[in-house]
Amino acid sequence: SAEVFTDSPSGKYKTVVTSGALLDAVSNLSQAYSLGITVDASTRTNVGAFNDSDGTNEINADVYSAAGTLLSTVTLTLPAKSWAQVAVSTNVTNGYIRWRTSALAYCYAVVVDNLSNDGTFIPGAEYAQ
Repeated sequence: SAEVFTDSPSGKYKTVVTSGALLDAVSNLSQAYSLGITVDASTRTNVGAFNDSDGTNEINADVYSAAGTLLSTVTLTLPAKSWAQVAVSTNVTNGYIRWRTSALAYCYAVVVDNLSNDGTFIPGAEYAQ
């Protein structure tokens, strides 16, 4: 993947090109992560998910620092075939999210420049050993 950007007085304007599949399905049997998470005075991050199961799905976004310290957990409890997006309130710089679900879901983060409102979509990517 690649990102082209320009900094301006109105914030960072960017274009992100992602290679490969847009979204990996995340299940309770897989490990998935979203990298490059930042929340500070100039940047915000939202996490979201679509519940692809036929029942209620608890989706946890564990927010980690760049050093690997667990900072907080954002929980989405979604009815069947529904989606939601919420803000990450914990300050973090270049951290990551580890996704945990109780059933099949499509998970993502969006990191947004507060001045320009340009966002970077970061899908939950399954970790393969």
